[in-house]
Amino acid sequence: MNARGFKHRLVRTALAGLALAHTALGGTVLYTIGELGNCLPNSLVTIQSLQINFDYGSRTVNFTIAGTSQETLDVTAYLSLLVYGKNIEVTPLDPCGKDSFVSALCPIRRGSFSATHTQNISAEQAGQVPGVAYSVPDIGAVSQLRLFRKGSAAGGGSPDQGDPVACTENQVTNGVTSDIPGLTYAAAAVAGASLLASGITSVAQGGPGGGGTAAAHGIGPGFADVLGWFQIMALNGMMSLDYPLVYQKFSKNFGFSFGLISWPQLQGSIERFRVSTGGNLTANSAGDLGATLLPPGAEGDEAKGCVKRAVSGIQRYCKSQGVAQGNAFMTVLVVLLVVAAVVIAGMSLFRSIIALWARFGRLPEKLQRYQKRYWGAIGRVLTTGVLLFYTPLVTFSISQLRAGESKGAGAIAGIVLVLVTGLLVALSWRIWTSVPVEEGKRNPSKLFDDKELWVRYNFLYAWYRRDFWWVFMVIIFYKFALGVVLAAAEGDPTGQAVARMVVEVPLLGLLAWARPFQLRSSNVLGIATQAVNVILAGLNFAFVPQHCLDPIVKGVLGLVLVAIYGLVTIVFAVLVIADLIIKLKTANPHREQRLKGNVETFREANDDLELDPLKVPTARVQ
Repeated sequence: MNARGFKHRLVRTALAGLALAHTALGGTVLYTIGELGNCLPNSLVTIQSLQINFDYGSRTVNFTIAGTSQETLDVTAYLSLLVYGKNIEVTPLDPCGKDSFVSALCPIRRGSFSATHTQNISAEQAGQVPGVAYSVPDIGAVSQLRLFRKGSAAGGGSPDQGDPVACTENQVTNGVTSDIPGLTYAAAAVAGASLLASGITSVAQGGPGGGGTAAAHGIGPGFADVLGWFQIMALNGMMSLDYPLVYQKFSKNFGFSFGLISWPQLQGSIERFRVSTGGNLTANSAGDLGATLLPPGAEGDEAKGCVKRAVSGIQRYCKSQGVAQGNAFMTVLVVLLVVAAVVIAGMSLFRSIIALWARFGRLPEKLQRYQKRYWGAIGRVLTTGVLLFYTPLVTFSISQLRAGESKGAGAIAGIVLVLVTGLLVALSWRIWTSVPVEEGKRNPSKLFDDKELWVRYNFLYAWYRRDFWWVFMVIIFYKFALGVVLAAAEGDPTGQAVARMVVEVPLLGLLAWARPFQLRSSNVLGIATQAVNVILAGLNFAFVPQHCLDPIVKGVLGLVLVAIYGLVTIVFAVLVIADLIIKLKTANPHREQRLKGNVETFREANDDLELDPLKVPTARVQ
């Protein structure tokens, strides 16, 4: 069997399974949603609202229309449905016909008009709609209503002969969607549970605390891993690829993981700042978010001439979150600063409570150390934030710099990019130069055995095997490279897909070859997660627009993306819950080694948090 035959057989098998779901659900209704798109500039008739229900069970089409006309017109209406690339024409409607009389449209009078009508369709037309269109979430479908003047100079009143006077398009849905608010709340709950598990580990083991990674101790992912996974799902949706609508809406659920949220008051303030520093709000403001996008598969000849502004990549994703791309960087930055301020305020309140306690009684030893090392704890929080949100900060900083439309926002983006990158580079350099060279190679023992170095820098390498302490620098570079791929290659889908593979594959090779983590469970989790990233990066090639993939095949692959991401997310959630239960019994391997060596002050060293000369605080984060 050749490759083409195998592909079609695979698609038929997938569609057969989806058809079973359709039969079980029994749905036979499609209907329009969202804003209207005008596909005839300078038209005589402006359609202001249109609601269409395609009921292929009863073989009827019901529509409610309202608009304005510059002239009194006798028209013929042509309604079509483009679903998975298949154009289905509904029987033309003659508002003045005996069997389809609509008084409000016979004729359309100058000024405002509105009408409601139910039209019967043939069994042949009803059968042209693929069965999967009734059950697959976020189908790639669009409706188009065209009005043609009767008795024009060309004569006939048909699409080939009459003069067009109006054209409007709208997305079509079956009511099933992957854009579920509850999914966002569930994801946030999983992230919160992982943060709680990490906090319990910190308290139980007397360690420095912090999120942890797949490299960390325990059977499950730490807070940084869970948050990072959510960020990967969201950032992948920002690639300039022709993703099916089902995946676009699925990835939209995870924008909260890096602070890209709709905040109207903030959007207004950012836009005023952009304007005051030379920004241009034309077609790049919160007020420009009303126009809907044509779903995948609607960009063919049937949709040509539509004046809706097509977007892709970062712009498309930001728009789905209710944020203009020009506001995205400042939105993320402000939200992260607000979160940091809230955390620091909480820490300050806790310090005040401790101080009040100290006036009336003796503080436990740990609280005394916390009180003395308060500023070190503040520094730890800031550094943790940089590491957790490094990829999104790189992505949106470069995107803002590329836009170049606001000198103020661009300057802030450049400063943020230099500061966060410079901090991590300086920290990496300090650790690298702290490792002595013996017999031609670096001996990492000092990093693990020297108390001062351990207290200052263990948050980066503590969970790696000694010979692979340097892997943390690879991870930092990976985060940076991923942000560059998303932002610098925006608008180049093929280049983005290739660069993404170049970033993902080497990291998988390193993890599989070195197995750098102390614990076997950490190696298994890290390798498996990265393998999934590579597989999904490979699937991205199918969505390069130049490939002109069959819309049904594209829809099936979109469901595959959602299924894989969803399965891994469920596995993460289960592991987080299990880890929350057992982490109290899990030990830091290096701590055990130190205790075996009768270094009884090791716990105190871990609690002795302070800023080093580079002002980099101790913490343990990814």
